[in-house]
Formats: sequence, structure tokens, C-alpha cells
Amino acid sequence: MKIFFFTAFLILLVFYCFADQLKNDQKYYEIISNILNSIDIQNENSLYETQQVLMLPLLGAFELNDEKIKSLLTKGLNDSLDNMTELGKLRNDAKNNLIKIDEKLLNSALSGNDQRKIFTVKRIYENKIMGKVIPFTKEVKITEAVLSELQFLYLVSSACKYIIMYNQKESKKLSEYELIFIKKSFNLLLNSIIIPFWTEIEAWHWKKSYKNMKERAIARLNRQNKELSDYSYYRVFFDEDKHFFAITSDLIFILKSPLFNRLELKITEYEKNILSEIQDLTLRIMKDRLDKNEEFNFQKGMWFDHSDYHYAGSNSIDKPEKKSIKYDIAEDTAHSHRWPWWLKSFLDSWIDNENNYNYYKSLLKRLSNQIVEKVFFIDGEKVLLNNFMDGTNGWYRVNYMDSGIGYGPYTLSHSAIYGSWLILAHYNDKLKEINKLLYNMSCSNDKEIIDFRIKYYGKNYSNTKKNGTTT
Repeated sequence: MKIFFFTAFLILLVFYCFADQLKNDQKYYEIISNILNSIDIQNENSLYETQQVLMLPLLGAFELNDEKIKSLLTKGLNDSLDNMTELGKLRNDAKNNLIKIDEKLLNSALSGNDQRKIFTVKRIYENKIMGKVIPFTKEVKITEAVLSELQFLYLVSSACKYIIMYNQKESKKLSEYELIFIKKSFNLLLNSIIIPFWTEIEAWHWKKSYKNMKERAIARLNRQNKELSDYSYYRVFFDEDKHFFAITSDLIFILKSPLFNRLELKITEYEKNILSEIQDLTLRIMKDRLDKNEEFNFQKGMWFDHSDYHYAGSNSIDKPEKKSIKYDIAEDTAHSHRWPWWLKSFLDSWIDNENNYNYYKSLLKRLSNQIVEKVFFIDGEKVLLNNFMDGTNGWYRVNYMDSGIGYGPYTLSHSAIYGSWLILAHYNDKLKEINKLLYNMSCSNDKEIIDFRIKYYGKNYSNTKKNGTTT
């Protein structure tokens, strides 16, 4: 799928710099079609990457009211949902030795009831003795890749929200395929994701597994909880949580829409209360994990003792050999590129509450200022991103998963190609100028610029080989 990313990025930059040129562009249609056709619901990386590359085209299709692209995206996502499988069927097939599934999926107390649907991701499991892989003992099992699943389904919830948001409160404008898509998606997200994850399904954590996501969230917010005091990062909220909160926010937006009753969607008071509880807790988390100053550094200083951040204090050209701990380090810019989307979802869910709506609007403004003042680095015609949200440009994930490599200064710049930073131009005019610089840099035929793009925006994403030399 990565072969489509850079070309899609160029066209998406056109959308934010020269929008009129994009509508009804056949090349744009073909790129989106190729991305949708390349989705492999049994591959967790495919689910993960699809959301990243399609979030901006999805928004663009609705902002430009491009019916052809809207139809293409909605039908493509709908087809993916059709390929989700009920746990009951998986369990039955496993009992009949037709397939092999992760043991967790066999246990309804750990993974949900038989009616719950999941993406059947295939994963290779290796048998090990004393830490060493036994030859010829690899086996493929079906599992649920929760992070990738939630990331992809956030794309789905975003599509539902846009259908409602851009419908101008008139249900008669909804096409038949849009109605089918919203009904299917809303019910699936509510009954297979939000309710079971929040109330039933075991939630993973480094320290121990929790009964459900609610219990895990509350435990991390409790600063008196000594059980999570071993490491600072034991209390962090990670992408899995944020996608979950954003999906919930999108469902709340739909629920509050004047169209909700006319869409014939069903929801109980119990389920409404669950959504409201998650929304309130999300707001509490944001206020707890952000400083009261004008910067946007979520959970600053809470990752320093995680191995991914052990070298954040070093901005050497070559891969550092010794740890360089930065105790007040902010989160990395690669993972943080989703914040514009998440904050917009949180904001939209409070459409009927002026105080909370304005709070999230202020966070979008703070984030836009942060990315301009601390993250983007402009060198003439070249655009780079520092590796961490506070402007630190040290090393990230050195020797990640025993790879022998790491992300040196500026090598997380590739996160710009997913387009989320582009939407912040609505909150900071300087980002409009940066978007145009990105576009010009991306289209340049100058050899120096091309080499620069390959180094910092290329598919390898790391500027080191296993021997630690720069490339």
C-alpha cells in the first residue's frame, strides 16, 4: 500500500493549496480506488495503513462534494465491514478443526459474545524454548489485532460522521448506499466495539490485564494507585484508547444529529449512558494530561522511562551508543500526527455544549501553534519535522524490537504525508504557507530535493542501517 502514499500525498496537497483542481480528477479517483482494492482485512498492517492514507481524501471528498469519490469510499468501506466475522462462527470452525484461532478468542469472557464481529487477522506464532524459536514450528492463527482494528474503524466512524455533517440536516439527500452504510456501521461500532470493550472485554496493559477498558482508564487516572508506579509510562493513554474515544465521539455526534430518529437507528438508554460516560472521561483525561499553558504536549514527561525514548536527549548524526534520557520529553511526532483528527472528533461530539466545544476548539488552536513553532523546521525550500512535539529532535526507538536501527533527527518527517497536519491550516495561517512549501518540495525535479525526499520521506523511514551509519 505504501506505493500509493506519496502520489496520494501530492494530490492531497493540491486539495489544500488549489482545491478546485482536484474535483473530478480521474487520476485522484484511480488512486483512491487502488488503495481501497489493496485493503487486506487479514493483514493488521493493511488495516492500520489504510486509515492513515484515506483520512484526508475522505474529508476532501465531502468538502468538495465529489459524489464520485464519496460513493467510492463509502462502498469500499462498506465492503470491508461485510468481511468482518462473528466470533461464534470462528469458535465453531475452530472446534471443528477447520481453522486455528488465538486462545483468547475462544473465551467469551476475554473477547466478547458469539454475535460480536471482528476482523480475522492472520498472525504467525512461533513456538520457543528458552527464548529460541524451534525450527518448523511456526503456525498461522486468526486473532484480533485491536489497535489496527480500532484505527481502521475510526476511518469508518469518520465517514459516518461526514455523511451526517455534510447532509445539511436533510435525510432525503442521503443516497441508498449511504443509508445502508450508516445503519450497518453505527450498529457494528456500538455493539461490537464500544459497549463490549468498555464493559466486557479484557484490556491489555504492561503491568497486568484489566477487566475492561473502563477499569484500565480509571486505574491510570488514579495518581494514588501504587500498582502502576513502577514506570511513568504505565499510566499513559496510548493510540488504542484515543481511537476508541474518537469513535465514541463520532457516534455521539450522530446520536445528537436531527437526522438520528429518521435514520431508524436503535440505541438503548443504557447504551446512551455508556457513550456519555466515555465522553466525560475523555474530557477528564484531556484536562489531566495537558499543561494549563498555551502549548500542546500531551502526557509530557510520562514516556521518558520507556525504551522508545531512552535516546531522545541525543541529536547526534550517528546512532548513539549510550542512553540519553530526557525526563520532560513530549510524545513523538509520528504517533501525534493523529491529534488533529482526534481533537476534531472530540469537539464535534460537544456540539450542544458551548463550554466544552470551545475547550476543544482552543486545543486545536494550541496544537496548530505547537506544530508551527516547535515541530516544523523550514530550511529554504525544504520542510522537516522535529521528532518530538516539544521541539526536541533526538533519537527515537533506537534498536526497536532488536532491529539495530533507530529514528535519527528529522526522520519522523514522513508523518506529514498522511495529511492530518494540513487541516490545522484552518487554525494557523502559517500552516497554509508550509502546505505550499510541502507541495512545491514534493513536485520538485531538482536532484538535491529528490535525494532529500528519499532520505526523510522515503519508505524506509529510518536514516540508519543496522551498523548505525547514516544513509
